Amino acid sequence: MIASGNTAVEQYISHGTIRSDPREKYFTPDEIAFNDAMIPLLEEHGMEDKAQRMCDCGNKYNAFRCKESAHADKKQMIFSYRCELRICPRCGKKHGYETRRKAGEVMKSIQKTRTHKFALLTLTERSTAKRALTSKRLKAFNQNVRKLINKLYPKKQNCGAMAVTEIGKRNNVHAHVLVYGPYISQEIISKYWKAITGDSYIVDVRAARDHKIALYYITKYILKAPEFDELEQYVLFLKALKGVRRLHTYGIMYGVKIPKREALKCPYCGGGIEYEGMVDELYYGLFMEYSNIPTQQKQKEAPLLTPL
Repeated sequence: MIASGNTAVEQYISHGTIRSDPREKYFTPDEIAFNDAMIPLLEEHGMEDKAQRMCDCGNKYNAFRCKESAHADKKQMIFSYRCELRICPRCGKKHGYETRRKAGEVMKSIQKTRTHKFALLTLTERSTAKRALTSKRLKAFNQNVRKLINKLYPKKQNCGAMAVTEIGKRNNVHAHVLVYGPYISQEIISKYWKAITGDSYIVDVRAARDHKIALYYITKYILKAPEFDELEQYVLFLKALKGVRRLHTYGIMYGVKIPKREALKCPYCGGGIEYEGMVDELYYGLFMEYSNIPTQQKQKEAPLLTPL
């Protein structure tokens, strides 16, 4: 049985506003309704840990305290707890923005040449009734993408690629790939894709005149929350993605060292902080607004993507 994070207090007071549900500060009513509907379904499928995490998301708080002994009262900071599940309307985006940040660091490492250009490549797997959405299927699909990239854009020719896997409403699977290398026609790519997969040949390739916009374009498929007609499909989505990455790098884009984010510091003195545990309510301490999601993320993408 899931333990609710709301039982500790009848009402939640934040910035002068009385809220009956702490999640109202972060989630829309539709998002709250979605999470509430998913919790018992996750339990039913034996995913009690994920169900509890989703129940606590936005309901509970992580408490940290300053390490500096100079503080007589050891200043405390409170952060809203996040479930970090990919189907969560808010946490899914947070995970996506962090992935986009890391992808941006990879792009900075590329040494450009006159013979190589950036291009956007879309690879589609042929959908059939026999192909259920499973972890095995996604891993096999990603392996096929790897084979194609290594064949046409090998590292020894100073080529590389970054691929994002997209899962559609009907469980159809696509790979959106930002490649760096010489020009290769759609006809040739389609030929190799069919040879590797056995039955899939639909591909699309477009010039990417601005690699930053192209990067924004492919990573939006990680930021975009999955949309399915039935709640059961969200459970299948979670199961299929267990142990499966959404973003893959190849060639010169593989193995790039990503600088870590700066560790959280005490807002009072700039010193280190330590985790104290989870609390049910904002009973004392300094409540901190902390998120990896930028407040303004507006860029145009379509105008800079032109067919080859």
